[in-house]
Amino acid sequence: MKVNRKELLNAVVMVKSGVSENPVVEQSGDIVFSEGHIKSYNDEVSIMFPFETDIKGSVPAEEFIKYLNALKDDELDLEVTANELLITSKKSKAGFIFNPDIVLSFNEIEFDNNWLELPDNFIDAIKFSCFSTGTDQSKPVLSNISIDGDKAYSTDGFRMTRYNLSSEIEDTFLINRSLVPDISKINPIDYQINQNWVHLKNKKGVIFSFRVSSFKFPDCNDFLNKFDGEEIKLPLGFAEVLESVGVFSQKATQNDKDIEIVYEKNKVIIRAENLKGWAETEKRVKYSGEAFTMIVKFDFIADVATHRCVVKHDGGKSMLFVSEYYTHLMMLKFKKD
Repeated sequence: MKVNRKELLNAVVMVKSGVSENPVVEQSGDIVFSEGHIKSYNDEVSIMFPFETDIKGSVPAEEFIKYLNALKDDELDLEVTANELLITSKKSKAGFIFNPDIVLSFNEIEFDNNWLELPDNFIDAIKFSCFSTGTDQSKPVLSNISIDGDKAYSTDGFRMTRYNLSSEIEDTFLINRSLVPDISKINPIDYQINQNWVHLKNKKGVIFSFRVSSFKFPDCNDFLNKFDGEEIKLPLGFAEVLESVGVFSQKATQNDKDIEIVYEKNKVIIRAENLKGWAETEKRVKYSGEAFTMIVKFDFIADVATHRCVVKHDGGKSMLFVSEYYTHLMMLKFKKD
């Protein structure tokens, strides 16, 4: 069977997040060919990518993806022998251990044709809400984003976000922060919930499924609605300052980018530091309250700087950011003399 290498590689990379890196469930470290799809399943996530093939069985995912990525040929020939999936290109051949028996529990992942539309800004909502999700393993519920009606909620106990969805969703479900990058890649437009699984589907028919969470998410509205504070001003040229200081915002990981902002009497100091250096800029701003420090994610404060956003300080321990799309609450640190 002849296939386009890039199309096959795109399919297997897309389902990779449903593959176990350290398989405990049998075959969960494999890429599966079945019923006109390339699939993956790791007991928590399953992904189905439409790909017409007469092959039925599985191959080890890691080596299969690496080999396809290393090849340069546009066209490949796939052939199943007694116990191998043979890949042949113009000058190369490779055989992958092939298991014709599919033992993964794909039959428990049921869905029908009754798909419901997701809000147009669903991906924007879950990506932005990640700013407030927690990483504390002792509080696993806080590592989730709650999709509830026409809102998305998240909190880590120190920050809290309510994002306005462009349309209302009939169901309520949680999305773990770890799934957001992979869900964003497939860019789903429809969803449904059947049995114990949430299913998200994109316009190409790729289906990303994950288990329904049993956690009860805390009520964020009570905190957000009761906030009472005075508006404070961001300094002129704030976006330009962030662009320069933000060079040093990158920490250990791609998602760990922090900016420190210190408000003192009639001035604000914007600072960032990492292992390669530091930068800070002082700007004049009208402020006469108690000095305080906020440490914020760079991507979040950059969004605040480039969009119309009202910033409020309650004179105590928290600040509120309100835009057309979101309400974001965060706790503060106070500078000690």
